[in-house]
Amino acid sequence: MGVMTEMIQVRLNTARVLTAEGGPYSLAAQFRDMMCFMDDGVLYVSASHGTNHHVLGFMERLTRNKVRFKIQKVPLTEIKRLYETAPVAPAVAGATKAAAAQPDEESTHRQIEVVRLIREAVDLGASDVHFIVDYQLCKIRFRVHGELGTRHELTTQHGNDLCATIYQSMCDVADPIYNPGKSQDARLKRSFLKQCGLFGARVATRPTDSGTLMVLRLLYDRRSEKPSLDMLGYLPEQTALVRRMGQRTTGINIFSGPTGSGKSTTLECVLTDLLKTFEEKIHLLTIEDPPEYTIPGANQTPILCDKDDDDAISREWTRSISNSMRLDPDVMMVGEMRDLSSAAAAFRAAMTGHGVWTTLHANDVVSILERLRDIGVEMSLLTDPALMTGLINQSLVRKICLDCKPKYFRDYRDALPQDLAERIERTCIADQVRLKGDGCPKCKGTGIAGRTVVAEVIMPTKAFMRVFKSQGKAEAKEYWVRQMNGITKNQHLIRRINEGLVDPTLGERDNDMPLDGLMEKLDDVVIRMQFGASVRIEFYEALSLLLENRVLLNDALKEMYKIASEEGKKPKDPRAIVIHDCMMGVGEGRPLSKVLAKWTNYQETSLIAAGEKSGNLKKAFDDTIRVITAKRQILGAVLTATVYPVVLFSLACVLLNMVANQLVPKLAKTTNPATWEGAAAVLYRMAQFVTGYGKPTLAAIIIMVIVVFTTFPYFRGSPRVYFDRLPPWSIYRMLHGSTFLLNVAVMLSSGIKLQDALMLLSAHANPWLKERIDAALYGTGIGGNLGVALHRAGYDFPDRKAVQYLMILANLDGFEEAISRFGDRWLQESIKRIQAISKAMLACGVLVIGALMLVVITGASGIQDAIQAGIRHRKSLESQFNLNMLCKSNQEDIMTVTANRSASVQLNAKGKKWQKGFTALELIVVLIVGLGIIALAASRMDMLFGNSNVNEETANLSTLLSNTRNLKTISGYGTAATNLVPQLINTNGLPKNMTVTGGVPYNVWGGAVTVTSNVLTYSIGYASVPQDACIKLATKGNKGGSFASVKVNAATAVTGEYTTAQAMTDCSSATTNTISWTSNT
Repeated sequence: MGVMTEMIQVRLNTARVLTAEGGPYSLAAQFRDMMCFMDDGVLYVSASHGTNHHVLGFMERLTRNKVRFKIQKVPLTEIKRLYETAPVAPAVAGATKAAAAQPDEESTHRQIEVVRLIREAVDLGASDVHFIVDYQLCKIRFRVHGELGTRHELTTQHGNDLCATIYQSMCDVADPIYNPGKSQDARLKRSFLKQCGLFGARVATRPTDSGTLMVLRLLYDRRSEKPSLDMLGYLPEQTALVRRMGQRTTGINIFSGPTGSGKSTTLECVLTDLLKTFEEKIHLLTIEDPPEYTIPGANQTPILCDKDDDDAISREWTRSISNSMRLDPDVMMVGEMRDLSSAAAAFRAAMTGHGVWTTLHANDVVSILERLRDIGVEMSLLTDPALMTGLINQSLVRKICLDCKPKYFRDYRDALPQDLAERIERTCIADQVRLKGDGCPKCKGTGIAGRTVVAEVIMPTKAFMRVFKSQGKAEAKEYWVRQMNGITKNQHLIRRINEGLVDPTLGERDNDMPLDGLMEKLDDVVIRMQFGASVRIEFYEALSLLLENRVLLNDALKEMYKIASEEGKKPKDPRAIVIHDCMMGVGEGRPLSKVLAKWTNYQETSLIAAGEKSGNLKKAFDDTIRVITAKRQILGAVLTATVYPVVLFSLACVLLNMVANQLVPKLAKTTNPATWEGAAAVLYRMAQFVTGYGKPTLAAIIIMVIVVFTTFPYFRGSPRVYFDRLPPWSIYRMLHGSTFLLNVAVMLSSGIKLQDALMLLSAHANPWLKERIDAALYGTGIGGNLGVALHRAGYDFPDRKAVQYLMILANLDGFEEAISRFGDRWLQESIKRIQAISKAMLACGVLVIGALMLVVITGASGIQDAIQAGIRHRKSLESQFNLNMLCKSNQEDIMTVTANRSASVQLNAKGKKWQKGFTALELIVVLIVGLGIIALAASRMDMLFGNSNVNEETANLSTLLSNTRNLKTISGYGTAATNLVPQLINTNGLPKNMTVTGGVPYNVWGGAVTVTSNVLTYSIGYASVPQDACIKLATKGNKGGSFASVKVNAATAVTGEYTTAQAMTDCSSATTNTISWTSNT
């Protein structure tokens, strides 16, 4: 207190009081206890009255009259001391200022408080001020950049007083009396607008269930600086389209968007530019309810009617539009097309040669047409491109503060929802994405720096309108995007996100749509299915070849699109659609990997992203082809391993059903099942089980299989390590393990660091695979190599043997090249192991089927023997009956004989029944034999598949033999050791089914194929040939003397026929044999 008194004492030596009685800013006695204003610019305010509305009102008057002051809070006793001891400034000296500082006669303290609140909102850039009054309190909320936030809380009485003050004393075009129980509209008086720094303010009130709601829509005065379309956020290509619309003075141009999307602001901007374009030599007439912004050079007219009567408002809109056509306008702006009447009037104006600009509520640009159709506009008018000249839809999204925005990648990824992070990385350039910060002084702690437009703009064509009319909205929008290069709001938003201007989370929320669209359409799913592995290989091969010939990526995509769409005749061809997307995305500056994310998987896009990062896209495409080929081989082996057991199980179920429901019931009618023994008894018990428990058991098995297969990606932890050693979990482990090694190898060779490669794979892995990759990521992060990290993880992933090899390789020089070779070898090894498991499972299935068939056959045979014995016994009884009939002649005996004959007839009938039952048995036997043949054939299918690979490569050898001979010139095939593969590629001499990666062809086993010159002859080499195939190719490849010699591995070349015994000796490796054939000529 002493220090404060000393400071004030110093001021008393020089400063004078301005608010004392008779001073320039004289205050009433009751207010002088609260504050004291000195002529050195310091306003002393009582610490307990800092928020008093009288104090705040005095501050507002000083501010409004540009009087500078500094606030100093002090105790009441110090304010009293100032008035008692400080000199008073004479009134004359400050008369002008005093007069300026006094409030207007009609002003009240409440009005001053309202002006202060509105100015506070204006300083924050608020679009609306909400007064929410209920029985507990009054909340004052500001909508800033689209978000509502509470700024003040007052008592209920205080809130009611403010609302009454606003409506009754600060508004015009209003009811005479404020009625909280009624919906009312008004606008703020011009005198108050000037104090608040606004062009206009619309006031609307409505009763609530607990009080009153009053909302002030703030309209800013932009006459000093009109924003351009570019400043509002429109893209250059969109701005060009809107300006082309503005150069016409005929047709209807419609702005659409949700409430508060900035339609009026953009329309004001466009019309201002339009007047400048025509040098204000046209008559622009507006019809608004009410005029919101000043458009210099335009005649702006309001709607005049009873605003409480909707029918009157509708009639007045229609009447005003019709009346305006008699006022000689060149261009008209109609504030809103509300209904069919106003729409019909606007269309009439356009049809009579007037340009019309208007607004409409619609969610997207094509929905404008649908909305007009819904309110009753005729389709012939809607789809006339000479009449409907412009369609625009826009939304506002918040811009983040550039001074406090953090980076997305690594720093904040884990804090975001996983699906949002995936969408960001799939559709945006992650390294350029920025997020909303915590706030800084520049953004006043909000992290937001304003809002920007995301828009859709169409200048309709006849073709576009034809598609809308015949196929509807969805097809029309697709046509606009694909054929007219349309930019959707999502694409616009993604550009702004990539520029670091918009937070993806806020962007999705403000645009009310996820970054990858509302929902994946069914046709996109179909297109992705049609853009399968074979088509993708062709796509990557074409890009690789064109890049190799120094064609720019975008130019390559354009040429490929012409071919895929047949010069635009088939734009809906799946390949054309994908290539068009790539062409558009690359043209917009997006990475190809991000565009392809919609159509392919993360493994391929990761490799292409690595190529983009390293600058070697061609190698990335070649590596991607290699991965696709490897996955096809793995999936083929898995399919073989699972299909045969499923087929055999299905056949067993069919057989058991026929035995239980057809065979056994018929056999049971001929003899008592209780007397059946051995296999027959087993068959009967089996039939009883199938009849009683078959369906529940089958359902349980199916459920168990479904549970096992669906939990493959989710079943984790220590128990899973043991399960992974048994089929089918072991097959799943080998499938992902081999592709994991291959992906790591390819990424390392593309220049991606090991840690980054593991992070990319982990980001897109399922929970089971992520658990293993994250463990490896942790191990490498603490300094271990990949092998050591996988070993320490303890998951035996991808395999215990593979981990041991990796531990050795990781310590050697050239690890990237070594792991690449090891990945290829491990892939082939995994395929062979999967095939071995398949054979084992197939053998088990065949054994089960065989055992089942044995039980059925032996059981049926035993039952047949029992029936035959019964028939012989019946014949013996019949003979005895005939003998008795000869010995007896009385009536009783005759009746007895008749009875016996009846019994005989019944026995014979049973025999016939057996014969019918035996027909079913014969069918079962035929079925069993057929199933046996099928099972036998299935057991040999793996050999057939193996032979199919050999047959395929035998045919490829024949093709290479023929086409290479066509390369021979007078001097032969060139100098010794010349690589003939490039010549074969250029002349399309390679077999069609042979994969080519980086200019190197590969056989079906993933081994390189070479064709080299020996001057007058040539040699064809095959690498990585499995042992069985090696034996067959060595023996079959030279039948007929097609080649001069055949050489296997390091053995001596064999001239003439290669014997099987010799081939078995020379093909010593299980998976990596090499064969070389030398031609005759």
